[in-house]
Amino acid sequence: MFKAKKCSGKIVNWMSAVIAGKRFYYPMIEFTPEGFERQLFRAEDRCEGEPLYAPGTEVVIKYLPSDLEFRKVIYPAR
Repeated sequence: MFKAKKCSGKIVNWMSAVIAGKRFYYPMIEFTPEGFERQLFRAEDRCEGEPLYAPGTEVVIKYLPSDLEFRKVIYPAR
């Protein structure tokens, strides 16, 4: 990710899904990349049992300006 940029984002909610009898939670994250409108997406990261972070938790988003779908979420240390 040589041309990646960083910006702050936050967890705004959690989505849950039951897979093979286990409940998983996926964070919904919003961020506003420089020069773009606000983005909202469901992260591929997941946790089991209960959400790891409260809504409103600040995260860092690394993204490619040429393809906003190519991004990485950096969560705070627990």
